[in-house]
Amino acid sequence: LSSGFRAALSERVRWEHVDIEAREWTIPAALMKSRREYRQPIMWCMALWLAAHLRAEGVIFGSDARRVWWRVRAQAGLPTLTRHDLRRSFITRCRRRGLPIEITMALADHVDLSTMLRVYRRVDADDVRGALRVTWCRREDSDDMATGRAAGSLA
Repeated sequence: LSSGFRAALSERVRWEHVDIEAREWTIPAALMKSRREYRQPIMWCMALWLAAHLRAEGVIFGSDARRVWWRVRAQAGLPTLTRHDLRRSFITRCRRRGLPIEITMALADHVDLSTMLRVYRRVDADDVRGALRVTWCRREDSDDMATGRAAGSLA
């Protein structure tokens, strides 16, 4: 969730692609869907996990990733959740936190804006509610609505 990796890539990332001290991934173009080298910072939470599991070589997550995923989602009571849902969540979080689309695309290793927007730009009720709050409500209006008072009343 903290990397935004595609599920297939997460099974091929190797320890030699990680620089823990620099907190950076450098994944060769041959492993990337875009066929471009992927060089991105590693989030601090992922860096802590990687440091705790550090090995000299080999695949980091490996084919165990699927088995672990199936077990975790079953324990969480989310049998239909997919690993790609985690990628969608990562990209949605980037958008909701206001990251520029170019940064989100770079983190997600997307090269086509139309695909990025079509596949990952989902809007839900919380998005609409937040936009309405920012666009239409002043703080005083929101307080009045919460207390049931007419806007601008002194009572």
